[in-house]
Amino acid sequence: MQAKEIKVKPSEILKNVQDNLYEIWLPSWYAWFKDTQNGGFHERLDEKLKPVDLGYRRLVTQCRQLFVYSHAALTTGDLSRMDGIEEAFDYLVKYYYRPETGGWRFSVKPDGTPIDGTYDLYGHAFLVLCCTYYYRLTQDETVMDIARRTLDFINTAFRVEGLPGFAEALDENLKPLDRMRRQDPHMHLFEASLFMYRVTNNKPYLSLAKELADLFTDKFWSRESGTLPEYYDDFLNPHPESGHISQPGHHFQWIWLLEKFQETRRRKHQNLFDIMSALFVWADKHGFDPAYGGLYDELDIQGDILTDSKRIWPIMEALKAYPVINRLENDPHYCTRRAEDLVTLLRAHYLEEDGRWTEQLSRDMKPLRTDMPGTTPYHIYLGIAALSEIE
Repeated sequence: MQAKEIKVKPSEILKNVQDNLYEIWLPSWYAWFKDTQNGGFHERLDEKLKPVDLGYRRLVTQCRQLFVYSHAALTTGDLSRMDGIEEAFDYLVKYYYRPETGGWRFSVKPDGTPIDGTYDLYGHAFLVLCCTYYYRLTQDETVMDIARRTLDFINTAFRVEGLPGFAEALDENLKPLDRMRRQDPHMHLFEASLFMYRVTNNKPYLSLAKELADLFTDKFWSRESGTLPEYYDDFLNPHPESGHISQPGHHFQWIWLLEKFQETRRRKHQNLFDIMSALFVWADKHGFDPAYGGLYDELDIQGDILTDSKRIWPIMEALKAYPVINRLENDPHYCTRRAEDLVTLLRAHYLEEDGRWTEQLSRDMKPLRTDMPGTTPYHIYLGIAALSEIE
């Protein structure tokens, strides 16, 4: 895919990309990723929109796809373009769910044959998240029952005595695996618990969200550096070898989630506002490339570049954060201009008119990948959908 110039007036930029999202891109993604032979969704597509034969399909990919289409169908009220979404959910439950434990497999073959029986916290968080909107779409009570049982499984199996937070992953015997701990799975569990509370009004889910918000402020957020490190040791101290790595995209993502948390609790805390502002200042200052545009994939906590490539998802997380910062800062027009600049950049270098995208670019904005992972529509969809709050 070649970079192209997109000429639109500033006043039209945000509306134009939103119209494309709902009218063209979402129906296209659904048609491209839906596997009409085996069921479920393809893990990845090549530049010709053909499924890439990886030999596996991860739980997280199925869940993210279902979440996007369920959310979009609810938002638009149009189910006609999502024909067969019920079969996709049935595929998910049939091949990934393990009733003997209440957990979910990490991956299966396209035909459903089990491959990796690891229990992955990241994937389980997205299972709960996709259930919230799929339930709202279908009103099928068994879906909420599945989500509740999955959260119960997480609450019991993924907790490790004497250690904060939740284990990264478990083996098939429910023993924690020796893996470097990350903030990322906890962030998505925070997201899932928030949405579960919004759907059920069940206070234990809000309590779990509060626990994870406290974990963020106590362990993940570094007040000293004003950053969010990615990797931690068993006690959630920054990892001695990798604790200096930070991703600007996750700074923006936490801003959006912390605002959702405050909205959900109907309480405003100055401490969280201060942290959200600090996250924004650091990511906005250090994350953007002033020479070529775009957001760097990885920096160290001093703001120096570690990985100068630029995936599409951090831009989408920035678009989610800008409406939040618009409401918090004294100069809301700054964030609106930034959002318009990013959408223009997306249209010129990342997003095609028919819904195809470039997953990752070099620093000078040359394509590094031609494939399209099935997890990425989650970021694109929520990022563009959030623009409705900034207009």
